[in-house]
Amino acid sequence: MSFKLFGAVAVMLAGLGLSLVLNAREARRSAQLSAICDLLRFFRTRIDCYLSPVGEIFAAADKKTLEACGCNTAVTSFDGFIESLDPPPPEEALCLLRSFSAELGSSYREDQLKSCDYHLSRLIPIRDTAAAEAAKRRRLNTALCLTLAAATVILLI
Repeated sequence: MSFKLFGAVAVMLAGLGLSLVLNAREARRSAQLSAICDLLRFFRTRIDCYLSPVGEIFAAADKKTLEACGCNTAVTSFDGFIESLDPPPPEEALCLLRSFSAELGSSYREDQLKSCDYHLSRLIPIRDTAAAEAAKRRRLNTALCLTLAAATVILLI
């Protein structure tokens, strides 16, 4: 009887562990989009106040923000930044980042600021939608993993 109890507890703990791993992945995706929004705000500030080139902006960027974006290597161009993102952001956000990269450094200061504002205004709803969906998926992950573990325990007993 004690082996059955031990097995049941082990299966339930495995279900709980799996739900925690899946929920951590969802939280990381939400944090990634928030960090990318923060990075675009930082770009806007550096362009507005200092007229900094892209390489200097990346050099001055907070390393924790870059890591939260999913960039763990030193980058000097926005295209390089996009390619180094791991995991890649959702497709819609990726298209916006590529559009921002294409416009970055190709016009005057006021146009650059408008580009930053435009892309940030398009990226924020994507972030908010992804955060709302992530909350639903976290609840679903928890419910499914624990229910599956409980069903497995019932079948094995």
